[in-house]
Amino acid sequence: MFLERFVTPKDLPIDLDVCLDVVFYCVRPKTTKRKHPRGDVDNYLKTLDVLNGILWHDDDQIIRVTARKEYSDDPRIELEVTYGELCKT
Repeated sequence: MFLERFVTPKDLPIDLDVCLDVVFYCVRPKTTKRKHPRGDVDNYLKTLDVLNGILWHDDDQIIRVTARKEYSDDPRIELEVTYGELCKT
């Protein structure tokens, strides 16, 4: 969705400051009393390293991250990327 709405392949990787809003959706175990999935959010964020050189040159361009983890029957990662002046607000 991001790529279709905001950038074209010729614009990638992004050269500007980057801000991320990330939601990690994980399958709920059959038995759990936990309200949220196991694991540290910072470890979940490490999965985004695969985007170095694809969406941005290096993850040192990321200046702000908002992340959370939730249970879902449809496991996925939803990533909203803002960059440049839009990232400053």
